[in-house]
Amino acid sequence: MCLSCAIEYLQLNRGYFDRDFTRKCLTCHETVFLSLLHFNNAVKFDFQIIKEDAKVIECPFCFEFQGNMMSVFHHLKDCSEYFYECACKKIIPSRKMLRSHHFNCPQHKHCMTCDTFIPVQQYAQHQRHNHNTIPCVHCQEYLSLEDLFEHEYYCPERMVECFVCKEKIANKNLKDHYSSHELGLLEKIQDTKSTLAKLLDELVLIQNFRKNVLEINLLH
Repeated sequence: MCLSCAIEYLQLNRGYFDRDFTRKCLTCHETVFLSLLHFNNAVKFDFQIIKEDAKVIECPFCFEFQGNMMSVFHHLKDCSEYFYECACKKIIPSRKMLRSHHFNCPQHKHCMTCDTFIPVQQYAQHQRHNHNTIPCVHCQEYLSLEDLFEHEYYCPERMVECFVCKEKIANKNLKDHYSSHELGLLEKIQDTKSTLAKLLDELVLIQNFRKNVLEINLLH
């Protein structure tokens, strides 16, 4: 059976949860669970036959590349129409759809500098070796050493202690945080003014009472 037919039969170009439940193995009498299959454990190549076969064939996926069986086999690594099994365990039906998948893939990060998608575990190394940048300790943004020191001081994610309440606040929220303190103090001042006005009214009332009533009583 040719490779494209084997892939179609075993549904390797479909997501694990989009496959049928079982299929009969093509080389023995056993039944296999399709959700457990991936390319490496489902397909085996006889490289001796591949190496010796000099017949020119075309790629069974893109139908554009032509060469002997070995060259077609190597071509599959870059064929835009060949399916791809991502590190996130999702099956991408063709490589030309890979970029759109990587935008939402939790296992890849987009490098804005070179516009490529890098596996998460290799991203720091990629930034350091390819772009000579290291991450900010606060926001994880990658910057050159000459920009890093100033950035880390003004970084929106840097935690700063509020001198009023001693709470740790992110730089980006500091203005709003102090505004809340300001509003709270203004409310207290307003309440104090209202209380003071009431006290002054009571004082005037007492003074008038003392002057107009008590003094009259003393005269009698």
